[in-house]
Amino acid sequence: MIKNLLYLVLVFYISYLITVWYKIDYLNFYLKPLLVPSLIFYVVSTPRFSGKGILILSLFMSTLGDILLLFSDINELFFICGLISFLIAHVIYIHLFFTKSNKLNSYKWVYGSIALLSIYLFYFLSTMWDNLKTLKIPVTVYALVISIMLFVAIQLVASKSLRRGGYVLLGALLFVISDSLLAWSKFHQDIAHSSFWVMSTYLFAQYFIVTGWVSSMKIGENV
Repeated sequence: MIKNLLYLVLVFYISYLITVWYKIDYLNFYLKPLLVPSLIFYVVSTPRFSGKGILILSLFMSTLGDILLLFSDINELFFICGLISFLIAHVIYIHLFFTKSNKLNSYKWVYGSIALLSIYLFYFLSTMWDNLKTLKIPVTVYALVISIMLFVAIQLVASKSLRRGGYVLLGALLFVISDSLLAWSKFHQDIAHSSFWVMSTYLFAQYFIVTGWVSSMKIGENV
């Protein structure tokens, strides 16, 4: 039954992405607020496991961010509030990942991932810097936080602290790619079918983080 819910989520996501590719905007607008809640419903339906409440909270903040960004073209304030919602979601994910990544087997992973993420941050921000204008500080803070989220996900794999840590890491990486594509398209250069690429990487980011975490936990364990 629970696995069937995951299949339904996948079908829902693929159906939504088809509407995005073909730019059926009126459907996109009404379906988008339901995307992450479908994952929330899956998590809620799963017997209790470690981190369940924290995971639901992060997904809720992501849903709020999705709704606020729907109106970002009307007023920049909606974009900023959406950014804050996703920022909080990432902070919650960082906390969730930290509950399991409590050891490091190799400092090469630490130094290597810090070096790569630093290069990404410098290149990403410097390329768009002049176009960010009043959003320089919020976007910089957001980019830093999501990089930390990816760093902690890398440590889950490095420390072998999570049975399906690779799924969570893939989800975190897709999240960084999704947000990078969104920012690049908004502040630097438009990308063909940008909405499709942003949403496809975003949806599968959430999907892999959730499925990776849930499948790694002992079902029935206290939240």
